Amino acid sequence: MLQRMIPLLPSRIRHACCGSCAPARATVPGDTVARAAPIPNLPGRSMNDVSSPMPRPTAQIAPFYAVLGLDLTIEFILAFGGSSLNLSHDPKGRGMVEAMVGYEKAKALAALDRLPKRVPLAKRWLATVLARKGYSTASIARTLRVTEVSVSKWLKEGRLV
Repeated sequence: MLQRMIPLLPSRIRHACCGSCAPARATVPGDTVARAAPIPNLPGRSMNDVSSPMPRPTAQIAPFYAVLGLDLTIEFILAFGGSSLNLSHDPKGRGMVEAMVGYEKAKALAALDRLPKRVPLAKRWLATVLARKGYSTASIARTLRVTEVSVSKWLKEGRLV
């Protein structure tokens, strides 16, 4: 789902987990076709390693995180961040929120009484989470529509760099 919301990321970054975009060099004897080298991983861990704990969600996005989980919260904030939402307690299948998260989760979000009036942008939290997932600083900056300098500063503040 995250790949759908981040169309600007190069495919070799989006599909690093399956290896289809960055096959290793040919290992079959007699095969002289040179292929692209695998994508370098972050130092000391693989691209999909989430052994380091994800950052705790901020108070503004904690209700969304509790209902939607990590990946869907990222997708939700990227889609609706900065806008106000009127959530129905009985979704009818016509809303954008229900189309993204499903009937049950849309209903659960509407039932929460502590939702902010506007969906927060949470750019610092998103930058930290995306960095922990293995995205490059440039990819994060393009996704969040900020400069690489801002992303680097946020990651240094969070001691990820």
